[in-house]
Amino acid sequence: MRRYLTDLEVCHCDCHTMEGVHHVVTCCYECPTCGQNIHRASFNDHAQRCAEEREQLLREIEETIQGIKALGPGGVGDPV
Repeated sequence: MRRYLTDLEVCHCDCHTMEGVHHVVTCCYECPTCGQNIHRASFNDHAQRCAEEREQLLREIEETIQGIKALGPGGVGDPV
């Protein structure tokens, strides 16, 4: 199951679009997996779930590739 970002997780702070806006404490962190700016309060949970979802997606892609390879040349399986 894929979890989609909510508008509450993604940071839309003016500091990302306006030069004169600065914070004493950072408003968000960039997720190392998806690259989105995630609010500080949501970051740890988001980063963990995002990494787990990425690993699951990579497993699914690998299974799909292996299934295609099992079909053999031409993608139709072994000749009868």
